[in-house]
Parts: sequence; structure tokens; C-alpha cells
Amino acid sequence: MRVTFNAFPDTLLGRLQSLGSEQNKALTQLSTGQRIAAPSDDAPAMQRILNLRTEKKQNQQFYRNATDALDRSKVTFSTLEQLKDLLVRSSELAANLSGASSGQEYKAKAAEIDQLIQQGVNLGNTKLRGSYLFSGQTTETKPFETNPPSGKISSVTYNGSNEEAKIHIGEGESMTIAVSATPQENGDVAGILNEMIRLRDTMLESNPSIDKVMNLRVGAILEGNFAASPTGSTINTGANQDLKVGDKIKLPTAAGGLSANKEYFVRSLSTNSIELSEIPGGPAVSLTSAIPADTKFQRVGGLQHMEDTVLSALSRQGTIQYRLETAMKDLETRYEATEQLISKDADVDFAEATVRLNRAQMAYQAAIQSGAMIQRNSLLDYVR
Repeated sequence: MRVTFNAFPDTLLGRLQSLGSEQNKALTQLSTGQRIAAPSDDAPAMQRILNLRTEKKQNQQFYRNATDALDRSKVTFSTLEQLKDLLVRSSELAANLSGASSGQEYKAKAAEIDQLIQQGVNLGNTKLRGSYLFSGQTTETKPFETNPPSGKISSVTYNGSNEEAKIHIGEGESMTIAVSATPQENGDVAGILNEMIRLRDTMLESNPSIDKVMNLRVGAILEGNFAASPTGSTINTGANQDLKVGDKIKLPTAAGGLSANKEYFVRSLSTNSIELSEIPGGPAVSLTSAIPADTKFQRVGGLQHMEDTVLSALSRQGTIQYRLETAMKDLETRYEATEQLISKDADVDFAEATVRLNRAQMAYQAAIQSGAMIQRNSLLDYVR
């Protein structure tokens, strides 16, 4: 077989380039600590790494969501505790009326309750990082408006969203961080404040009745007339002097499409009609005075009832915080497991890479030395 003069240099150059590439790869792996620098190095492993990194980023976002939700829940819990303190103080003022001997004492207690109402409105409009806590999904909407906007407050209305504020804490998993289990119960804060307003106004009457004040503290049963008709239902609102917009009432019998033993918000009141809705700002059902039918409806109010509502909301916030903390621990565990799986595919084995580098260096040096020895001879050495 004929071997040309250029065959050996070409073969030697190709081998040196191959050994140089192997050295460079080993050096890169040792300097970066990464086994894969390009998809061509290990395509299946690169695909696994990309998927795991995507999952890791998602878990990081879920963790941030849970952290933010936990902060909101803690501030909400603190706000509810302060609202509970306002209710407790209002109940104390109402319970101590039996010792009042003059109208001035009533006015002094009413003035203190008025301050508590102002503080309660501020608590209801609490913000965290620029977002309102009690406005549902519409976190930029001020949830509680007063009438009038300034001065002595005569009523408080809820203007927040009817939808729950939810946050994603996992793949296909979301949870509500609202005050309670249903979106309408954010509006209970307005009911609390309206109950305190009613107590204050009762104390400011010319001849306040202790029985009436105590009745406000524990709740009330009011008489009314209902009857179903093709165009709606009827109610005699003569007994509604204690009702105000923003209150909730419970109907003992179904009427006008409204269910029995279910709570409804009072949307509006007049001398002969009342509008109720299932959630604050939701579709209203109008009840008018036309066909008498004896029955009763219960005003779901009273400071005692409101205290129970706040305590229930506090309990739910504790449950929410526990669930969030559990989810955060789970996300931390999954994050560490993902890191280990990525490391298994991506990280280089330093001992193995060092052996490959040394082997490539020795082969490279041997190729250079052997090539140099062979290249000493040329055709002129064989010319005699």
C-alpha cells in the first residue's frame, strides 16, 4: 500500500486536535462544575434538566405566593383581633348602662363608641403593600365607605368584590385568604360597624331604653309580614326602625325566591319596601308592602352575634396560616429534591473528569513526542 508523504502529518494533526478537544472539555467541566455545556453532550439529560429547572422556578413562585398570603393572613388576623377588642369594649359600655344616672353619661358612652366606630372603619380599610385586605379580588377598591364621607358616621357600606381573593400555592391548587369561608362575609365588617352605630344612636336618644340597648347587644327578633306573589313578596316594614342598610336578616320562610333560614344583606329601605341581596352588591330582590301574611324575620345582628362572627373568622385565619405554613414546608422539600435531581444530571464527577484530563494530556504529549521523532527523517535522509 502506498503511503503519501502527507499522510502522517495529517493523521497526527487530526489526533492532536481530538486530544486537545477532549482536554478542553475536561478543563471546562472542572472549571464550571457542570457536566453538560451543550445539548449535544447528553440530549436526554439536558431535557430532564430543563424540565426540572422549570418545575423549580414554579415552586419558587408558589413559595413567594404562599409567603405573601401568610403575611396577608397575619395582618388580617391582627386586624380582626383589634375589631374584636372594639366589639368587646362596645359590649362593656352597653352592659354597664344599668348604672347610668343621667343623659350625660349616655352621651359620654356614645362619644366613646363613636370613636370606636371611626377606628373600626380605619381597620376595615387596612392595606398591605398597597392592597386592601377586606375587598376580595378587587384589592385596589376601598372596601368600606361611610355615609356621610366625613363627620359623624350614620352608616357603613361594603364596596368590595363579591369574589373570593384566591392565591395559587401549588400546581392546580389554590386557596382563599379572605376573612372567612365565603366572599360575602367580608361584608360582615360593615355589619359590625353598623351595629355599633345603632348602639351609639340608641344611647343618644332623649330617653334611651336600657332594654333596647341590651337587645341590640344580644340581637333582636323583629315582627314583619311576608307573602309570595307573581311579582315578588311583601313585607310590612313598620317594625324595621331598627334595620339599616348593610345589616343582615334571616328569613324563617321562603319568599319571593329567597330561601328560608338564610341570611341576606339589606340593600335599601323605605317606608313600604326593603331590598335584600345574597351577597354585598349582588342582585337585589325587592319586597313591598301589599299582601299581609303573619310571620317573623330575625335581624342577624347584635354585638354578641358579631363577636361570635369575628371569633369564627379568627379561627379560620389560624387554619389558613397553618395550611400556608404546611404548604411552604412542602415546597421547600420539593425544591431541595429538585435541586438534587438536577445536580445528579448536571454536576460533573470531579474525580472522573480529572482522570480523563490526565489521560488526554498524557496521550497528547505522547503524540507530540512520537510525531517529533518520526518527523526527524525525510526523503533526503534516504538519498545516497
